[in-house]
Parts: sequence; structure tokens; C-alpha cells
Amino acid sequence: MSENLNQGSVRNYTIRNDHKNEYKFILVWPNSTKFKLLEKGDETFINNNCAYKNCFATDDVHLLSSVKEFDAVVFNALDIKILQKNELLKERSLKQKYIFAAYESAAYTPMCFEYFDGFFNLTWTYKLDSDIVATNINIYDLQGNRVGPSVNMKWVKKMLPINEDLKSKLSNKFKAAAWVVKTLNQREELVKKLRVQLVRFGLTVDIYGRCGTHECPGKKTIRQWICNKLIENNYYFYLAFENSLASDYVTEELLRALNHYAVPIVLCGADYSRFVPDSAYLDARELGEVELAYKMNDIINNRTKFYDFFRWRNHYKYTIFGRRRA
Repeated sequence: MSENLNQGSVRNYTIRNDHKNEYKFILVWPNSTKFKLLEKGDETFINNNCAYKNCFATDDVHLLSSVKEFDAVVFNALDIKILQKNELLKERSLKQKYIFAAYESAAYTPMCFEYFDGFFNLTWTYKLDSDIVATNINIYDLQGNRVGPSVNMKWVKKMLPINEDLKSKLSNKFKAAAWVVKTLNQREELVKKLRVQLVRFGLTVDIYGRCGTHECPGKKTIRQWICNKLIENNYYFYLAFENSLASDYVTEELLRALNHYAVPIVLCGADYSRFVPDSAYLDARELGEVELAYKMNDIINNRTKFYDFFRWRNHYKYTIFGRRRA
């Protein structure tokens, strides 16, 4: 493969000489949307300590003498419509793998075009049954082993009670629930109804962001950090609602609650038992706004029930995709 390298194009890349003849070349199809799953060169494979590090990624279609020479071609679902009109795709080789990649919800990247029937060889998405899985979050045990999420997630059956230090930290909470949101959709109606029900108990949901009445103070560069600290210090619950309901679509919204000591309230489009123990969250869709408000009030007024939502911390840690556990 290396003899086909276009030396004029390769000067901007680093190909390690000790693996030059072993590389598998991956073309990230050039498009208008930044593809964040794969860095140029072999950085992604090295940084993630992959079993195979002899892969080289590029968005330069001229790196090799022909598009057919690439071992795999990755297509970003956000720009998928553009592909139908691209002449270069007629150079496809039978040995190549065409990979459909999507890290946004299927609601934003629907594949409803007959043109693509039989077009792709592999899928690379957040869905846990993809050929290549790229979830938004990672779950580790306390020994540092990645254990999830997975389709058949096996949680510790009998989780240990939390210690006194964590109880002390959690005892400082004094506000019911927070929600950080940039855009409103059908989620807003549920939150409106929930706020009405919470009034009966003297509770409310504080909404932060451009669509809310609360704002995190400080400079823009640290505002998200300040928001997270407010949740950690003040709020019992966090509304971890996704911007769309799709199978396995669970993002850092869940982690905003879990990693900042709030009980996540989810609006299920996914099977959350694949991502978090059943005893660690509340399901707004399953409960409905009346029962949800009642349970929130009950948990706030019962320390033992509240503490039990954090037993998972004795067994697991969560990180955002791409970040390994420290």
C-alpha cells in the first residue's frame, strides 16, 4: 500500500517508518461537518491504546493514488445526502469497507434513501448493537476495567451503602431540581406540568440556559463548570432529558447528574438499564408528572431513600466518550 502514497500530500502527516508497510488507510470522507470520532493520522488508535495501531486516517482523498486504494471509507451521517451526487464514489473497490458513522440521534440523521440500500458494509454509531460502538459515555469498575454500557449490562446485585463522607456532602442539598437546556421541544411541556405538580410540595425546577430564567454566573469559558458545581452543591435532582428520544441515545446529560451528585430524572427513549442501575435514576415517562412530583418530594424528605440512589458510587465510575478513567 505504501508505494501508492502521493508524497506531495503526505508531507503534512506523520507515518511511522517502522509500520509504513503495515498501515491500513482510512479515508474520512471530506464534508462540511467536523467528524469528531476519528483524529487524523494514527492518534486515535494510539491515544485509546487500541489493539491495532497500524491504522492511518485522513480526509485527503489524494493521499493515495486513487480512492479505491483506501482500505476503508468512513461517511459522516450528518452529510450523507451529499454522497448521492459524488462522482468519486464510482471508484469503489470490492475490498473496501464503507462505514456509516453517526454520533447524533437517528432523529437528526434518518437513513430513508433507497440509494443507500446495500451501500454500507459496517455501522459505527452510539447504538450498542452497531458493528463498531461509539457511545457517548463509558462505565468503569473501580479497578479501571471498562464494563459498559452494553446490551446485556450486568450490574452488581447487592450494592453497598454509601459512607459518612458522602452522606455529609449530600446533606447540604436544599433545592429540588435543575435543568440546563439550550433548545426547547416536547420536553418543555412535561417540565411545565411537573412544575405545576411540584408547587403542591413547595418545590420547583430551576431552568438554566438561554431557554430558562436562571443563569450560571462567571465568564463564558467557565460557566459550564460553575453550572455543574451548582448542581453538585445545591440540587437533589437533575433533569437529564435528551434532545430526542432514540434507542441507546444517551449523552453527557446523564453524566451531568451522575458525576455531580444529583439523581438523574430521565425521559426514556433508550433502555436506561444498559447505562445506569435501576436504583440510581427516575423515569419521567414511566412515572408521569403527578407520580414523579410525589416521589421527588418523598425522596427529599427521606434521607435514607435519597442516599440509596448513590450506592452505585461504591462500584462504578463514569466518563465521557474518549476520556479514560483517571
